[in-house]
Amino acid sequence: MTSIPRDTFAACSSLTGITLPDGITSIGYDDFSGSGLTSLTLPNSVTTLANSSLADCKSLTSLYIPDSVTYLGEWALSNCTSLTSVRLPAGITTLPMRLFENCISLETCIIPSGVTQMQDAFRFCRSLKTVTIPVSVTQIASGTFYGCDSLTDVYYGGTALQWSQIEMGGLNEGLDHATLHFAEPVAGFTDVTTGDYYADAVQWAVNQKVTTGTGANTFSPANSVTRAEAVTFLWRAAGSPAPASSASPFTDVTDPSAYYYHAVLWAAEQGITGGVGGGMFDLSSSLSYDQIFTFLCRAAGESATGDDWSAAAVNWAQSSGLTEGLNFSAKANCPRADVVYCLWKQLGASA
Repeated sequence: MTSIPRDTFAACSSLTGITLPDGITSIGYDDFSGSGLTSLTLPNSVTTLANSSLADCKSLTSLYIPDSVTYLGEWALSNCTSLTSVRLPAGITTLPMRLFENCISLETCIIPSGVTQMQDAFRFCRSLKTVTIPVSVTQIASGTFYGCDSLTDVYYGGTALQWSQIEMGGLNEGLDHATLHFAEPVAGFTDVTTGDYYADAVQWAVNQKVTTGTGANTFSPANSVTRAEAVTFLWRAAGSPAPASSASPFTDVTDPSAYYYHAVLWAAEQGITGGVGGGMFDLSSSLSYDQIFTFLCRAAGESATGDDWSAAAVNWAQSSGLTEGLNFSAKANCPRADVVYCLWKQLGASA
């Protein structure tokens, strides 16, 4: 089964949780509408949330939508009155009509880069205080922010001139009372701007020589972090100490001139990672959030072990304050931005 037929769990008020199998690609029309769900994590195979698929889930407080989702239907999350924040998937290009209508507890929303059109998605989101709008947006439809009486800050990813060129519909009085914050590049990166939740972390990481980016003027914040990048970030954050041995224990780590070589050796010596087995380190594989938290935990001299190492790592990260401000799922790939954000929270935020 790759899709859930329409109305399958509609009005199931006693349904508070469900685990969806990998392979599901579509959440159908009204599938969970009016159900008693309190939290939901969609698998990374899902690409579509149909119209009203999660509407009227009034007890829903936690929702993870993976970046595999490229289509959000109209009214998909309307009347989810307990939601305070939602991380939208990176692959969407339109905020559909009435997406969050009457989500009266929604306080903040970051619209992903790549969205070009915003329909009247936030009608009557009366608690909405902050919204981040990317420079890719060319149209904000009539009524998009109608009834958003608490909106105080709008963080725009472009300049004032670019904002003035957006096709703006009427009935957007919520914008009139908000302070507009226009972006400036951070640390010389054109893809990191003031207003991004990770902006201070990236600036700190550059200042501390934890990262130099992925190109002359790019950081690639949304790219999933690789194992090679992750241990290099940790190694540099520790001051780039020389490993005790110059001999690699891994058959796929053989070039002493590679940027990650000494970082991998150091991480292995410190017990941060032992590779993936079979003498391999697997440099280019992506890391999930729980794996990153495990690396960070071990680098801090702590232990995330036991029958459920994933839960132990997540609990450690949460209790250490590293995840404050993040919307994540333990098994989802961790983007580069969130790795430096956690490092910054651990080492630099209070410095």
